[in-house]
Amino acid sequence: MSIRKRYEKVMPLIVSTNEIAQATGVGVSAVCNWIKRWPDFPEPLDSFGHTTLYAMDEVDRCLRGRGYAANWLDRRP
Repeated sequence: MSIRKRYEKVMPLIVSTNEIAQATGVGVSAVCNWIKRWPDFPEPLDSFGHTTLYAMDEVDRCLRGRGYAANWLDRRP
């Protein structure tokens, strides 16, 4: 399987800081604060330049535990 096909397969399971902000209706700066201040915020999967990627299910679990609802816009497979 090509790298492109593998990436397309896992992409719905990965979210960026910007996508977390969009899904929760807050600004990117708020998400950055959560990342710094919440000890239970998930560790990033990887970073590319200024983009940090997280596992969507881990972020969702953390957000729900803090009382936030995320609308992932049907990204779940």
